[in-house]
Amino acid sequence: MGLGASGLPQPQVSENPRNRSRVGSSLFQQFLCVLPPHEGTLELTTDNDSRSRRCPVSDHSFTTTLAWSGSTGVGYDDYSREHELTMASMTTHASSDAAFRGDASLPNPEQLLVAAASSCQMLSFLAVAARARLDVVDYRDEAVGEMAEGERPMWVTRIVLRPHITLAAPAPRAKVERLVEVAHRECFIAQSLRSEIVLEPTFVGITD
Repeated sequence: MGLGASGLPQPQVSENPRNRSRVGSSLFQQFLCVLPPHEGTLELTTDNDSRSRRCPVSDHSFTTTLAWSGSTGVGYDDYSREHELTMASMTTHASSDAAFRGDASLPNPEQLLVAAASSCQMLSFLAVAARARLDVVDYRDEAVGEMAEGERPMWVTRIVLRPHITLAAPAPRAKVERLVEVAHRECFIAQSLRSEIVLEPTFVGITD
Protein backbone atom coordinates (compact mmCIF):
# COMPACT_ATOMS: atom_id res chain seq x y z
CA MET A 1 0.00 0.00 0.00
CA GLY A 2 1.83 3.09 -1.24
CA LEU A 3 1.62 6.65 0.01
CA GLY A 4 0.59 9.69 -2.03
CA ALA A 5 1.91 13.22 -1.86
CA SER A 6 -0.41 13.90 1.07
CA GLY A 7 1.22 11.14 3.09
CA LEU A 8 -2.02 9.14 3.14
CA PRO A 9 -2.17 5.50 2.02
CA GLN A 10 -3.12 5.09 -1.61
CA PRO A 11 -6.28 3.05 -2.26
CA GLN A 12 -5.85 -0.67 -2.72
CA VAL A 13 -7.76 -2.15 -5.62
CA SER A 14 -8.89 -5.76 -5.70
CA GLU A 15 -7.56 -8.14 -8.29
CA ASN A 16 -9.54 -10.64 -10.28
CA PRO A 17 -8.72 -13.93 -8.50
CA ARG A 18 -8.38 -15.68 -11.87
CA ASN A 19 -5.51 -13.35 -12.72
CA ARG A 20 -3.91 -13.23 -9.29
CA SER A 21 -0.47 -14.80 -8.95
CA ARG A 22 1.32 -15.91 -5.82
CA VAL A 23 1.42 -13.11 -3.24
CA GLY A 24 4.91 -11.94 -2.39
CA SER A 25 4.16 -10.62 1.09
CA SER A 26 6.01 -12.57 3.76
CA LEU A 27 3.16 -11.84 6.15
CA PHE A 28 0.73 -13.46 3.71
CA GLN A 29 3.00 -16.46 3.29
CA GLN A 30 3.25 -16.74 7.07
CA PHE A 31 -0.41 -17.68 7.38
CA LEU A 32 -0.69 -20.22 4.59
CA CYS A 33 -2.13 -23.64 5.26
CA VAL A 34 -0.23 -26.48 3.59
CA LEU A 35 -1.89 -29.79 2.77
CA PRO A 36 0.24 -32.72 3.93
CA PRO A 37 0.24 -35.68 1.52
CA HIS A 38 -2.41 -38.37 2.07
CA GLU A 39 -4.11 -36.46 4.87
CA GLY A 40 -7.44 -34.68 5.06
CA THR A 41 -6.27 -31.75 7.13
CA LEU A 42 -4.46 -28.53 6.47
CA GLU A 43 -1.35 -27.69 8.43
CA LEU A 44 -1.01 -24.01 9.33
CA THR A 45 2.66 -23.14 9.20
CA THR A 46 4.53 -20.00 10.13
CA ASP A 47 7.86 -18.71 8.95
CA ASN A 48 9.12 -18.01 12.45
CA ASP A 49 7.69 -20.93 14.37
CA SER A 50 8.39 -24.60 13.78
CA ARG A 51 5.10 -25.50 15.42
CA SER A 52 2.03 -25.89 13.26
CA ARG A 53 -1.71 -26.07 13.73
CA ARG A 54 -4.16 -28.34 11.96
CA CYS A 55 -7.00 -26.88 9.90
CA PRO A 56 -9.78 -29.24 8.77
CA VAL A 57 -10.34 -29.49 5.04
CA SER A 58 -14.01 -29.06 4.24
CA ASP A 59 -16.37 -27.20 1.97
CA HIS A 60 -18.63 -24.52 3.41
CA SER A 61 -22.21 -23.62 2.60
CA PHE A 62 -24.23 -20.59 3.64
CA THR A 63 -28.02 -20.72 3.78
CA THR A 64 -30.58 -17.92 3.74
CA THR A 65 -34.33 -17.96 3.25
CA LEU A 66 -36.54 -15.36 1.61
CA ALA A 67 -40.30 -14.82 1.62
CA TRP A 68 -42.41 -12.37 -0.38
CA SER A 69 -46.16 -12.16 -0.94
CA GLY A 70 -48.27 -9.63 -2.78
CA SER A 71 -49.45 -9.15 -6.35
CA THR A 72 -47.67 -7.97 -9.46
CA GLY A 73 -51.10 -7.67 -11.04
CA VAL A 74 -51.32 -4.10 -9.77
CA GLY A 75 -48.55 -3.08 -12.17
CA TYR A 76 -44.85 -2.28 -12.01
CA ASP A 77 -45.20 0.95 -10.06
CA ASP A 78 -47.41 -0.38 -7.29
CA TYR A 79 -46.46 -3.91 -6.27
CA SER A 80 -44.67 -4.22 -2.90
CA ARG A 81 -40.92 -4.70 -2.91
CA GLU A 82 -40.83 -5.52 0.81
CA HIS A 83 -39.77 -9.06 1.72
CA GLU A 84 -38.39 -11.08 4.61
CA LEU A 85 -34.84 -12.36 4.82
CA THR A 86 -33.75 -14.93 7.38
CA MET A 87 -30.07 -15.51 8.15
CA ALA A 88 -29.06 -17.74 11.05
CA SER A 89 -31.62 -16.90 13.77
CA MET A 90 -32.27 -13.35 12.54
CA THR A 91 -35.19 -12.31 10.38
CA THR A 92 -35.27 -8.84 8.86
CA HIS A 93 -37.33 -6.98 6.31
CA ALA A 94 -35.72 -5.66 3.14
CA SER A 95 -36.80 -3.86 0.01
CA SER A 96 -35.41 -2.45 -3.20
CA ASP A 97 -33.73 0.94 -3.25
CA ALA A 98 -36.07 3.93 -3.29
CA ALA A 99 -34.90 4.69 -6.84
CA PHE A 100 -36.51 1.40 -7.86
CA ARG A 101 -39.79 2.04 -6.00
CA GLY A 102 -38.66 0.42 -2.79
CA ASP A 103 -38.91 1.49 0.85
CA ALA A 104 -35.99 3.76 1.74
CA SER A 105 -36.35 2.88 5.43
CA LEU A 106 -35.41 -0.76 4.76
CA PRO A 107 -32.08 -2.25 3.67
CA ASN A 108 -31.77 -3.13 0.01
CA PRO A 109 -29.66 -5.81 -1.73
CA GLU A 110 -27.03 -3.29 -2.80
CA GLN A 111 -26.53 -2.17 0.81
CA LEU A 112 -26.34 -5.78 1.95
CA LEU A 113 -23.64 -6.42 -0.65
CA VAL A 114 -21.60 -3.43 0.56
CA ALA A 115 -22.12 -4.49 4.18
CA ALA A 116 -20.89 -8.00 3.37
CA ALA A 117 -17.69 -6.62 1.80
CA SER A 118 -17.13 -4.31 4.78
CA SER A 119 -17.79 -7.01 7.38
CA CYS A 120 -15.59 -9.55 5.61
CA GLN A 121 -12.66 -7.12 5.36
CA MET A 122 -12.94 -6.38 9.09
CA LEU A 123 -13.09 -10.03 10.12
CA SER A 124 -10.19 -10.88 7.84
CA PHE A 125 -8.11 -7.99 9.21
CA LEU A 126 -8.80 -8.90 12.84
CA ALA A 127 -7.71 -12.48 12.10
CA VAL A 128 -4.39 -11.53 10.51
CA ALA A 129 -3.80 -8.87 13.17
CA ALA A 130 -4.28 -11.42 15.96
CA ARG A 131 -1.87 -13.84 14.26
CA ALA A 132 0.67 -11.05 13.88
CA ARG A 133 0.25 -10.13 17.57
CA LEU A 134 -1.09 -6.69 16.69
CA ASP A 135 -3.59 -5.54 19.32
CA VAL A 136 -6.56 -3.86 17.61
CA VAL A 137 -9.10 -2.34 20.01
CA ASP A 138 -11.54 -0.58 17.67
CA TYR A 139 -12.55 -0.90 14.01
CA ARG A 140 -15.15 1.22 12.26
CA ASP A 141 -15.99 1.53 8.59
CA GLU A 142 -18.06 3.84 6.42
CA ALA A 143 -18.43 1.93 3.18
CA VAL A 144 -19.98 3.11 -0.07
CA GLY A 145 -21.08 1.15 -3.10
CA GLU A 146 -21.40 2.77 -6.53
CA MET A 147 -23.67 1.68 -9.36
CA ALA A 148 -23.55 3.60 -12.64
CA GLU A 149 -26.94 4.48 -14.11
CA GLY A 150 -25.67 4.15 -17.67
CA GLU A 151 -24.43 0.56 -17.26
CA ARG A 152 -26.56 -2.15 -18.86
CA PRO A 153 -27.03 -4.49 -17.21
CA MET A 154 -26.61 -2.39 -14.07
CA TRP A 155 -24.16 -3.66 -11.46
CA VAL A 156 -22.22 -2.43 -8.44
CA THR A 157 -19.01 -1.38 -10.14
CA ARG A 158 -17.07 -0.05 -7.15
CA ILE A 159 -17.06 -0.50 -3.38
CA VAL A 160 -15.01 1.89 -1.26
CA LEU A 161 -14.11 0.76 2.26
CA ARG A 162 -12.87 3.39 4.72
CA PRO A 163 -11.88 1.48 7.86
CA HIS A 164 -10.78 3.55 10.85
CA ILE A 165 -8.56 1.27 12.93
CA THR A 166 -7.40 1.94 16.50
CA LEU A 167 -4.44 0.09 18.01
CA ALA A 168 -3.76 -0.55 21.68
CA ALA A 169 -0.08 0.34 21.32
CA PRO A 170 2.03 2.09 18.66
CA ALA A 171 2.99 -0.06 15.67
CA PRO A 172 4.85 0.73 12.44
CA ARG A 173 2.64 2.07 9.65
CA ALA A 174 4.21 -0.29 7.12
CA LYS A 175 3.30 -3.35 9.20
CA VAL A 176 -0.33 -2.29 9.66
CA GLU A 177 -0.73 -1.40 6.00
CA ARG A 178 0.67 -4.79 4.97
CA LEU A 179 -1.85 -6.49 7.23
CA VAL A 180 -4.69 -4.50 5.65
CA GLU A 181 -3.51 -5.71 2.24
CA VAL A 182 -3.19 -9.31 3.40
CA ALA A 183 -6.68 -9.13 4.90
CA HIS A 184 -8.07 -7.90 1.58
CA ARG A 185 -6.42 -10.75 -0.31
CA GLU A 186 -7.85 -13.22 2.21
CA CYS A 187 -11.37 -11.70 2.28
CA PHE A 188 -13.79 -14.30 0.91
CA ILE A 189 -16.33 -11.72 -0.24
CA ALA A 190 -13.82 -9.47 -2.00
CA GLN A 191 -12.44 -12.44 -3.89
CA SER A 192 -15.98 -13.46 -4.90
CA LEU A 193 -16.89 -10.11 -6.48
CA ARG A 194 -16.07 -8.53 -9.81
CA SER A 195 -16.65 -5.07 -8.30
CA GLU A 196 -13.57 -2.92 -7.84
CA ILE A 197 -12.74 -2.88 -4.11
CA VAL A 198 -10.92 0.24 -2.91
CA LEU A 199 -9.41 0.51 0.58
CA GLU A 200 -8.87 3.92 2.18
CA PRO A 201 -7.83 3.11 5.76
CA THR A 202 -6.97 5.53 8.54
CA PHE A 203 -5.23 4.58 11.77
CA VAL A 204 -4.89 5.65 15.39
CA GLY A 205 -1.73 4.49 17.15
CA ILE A 206 0.76 4.00 14.32
CA THR A 207 4.31 5.25 13.91
CA ASP A 208 5.90 6.25 10.61
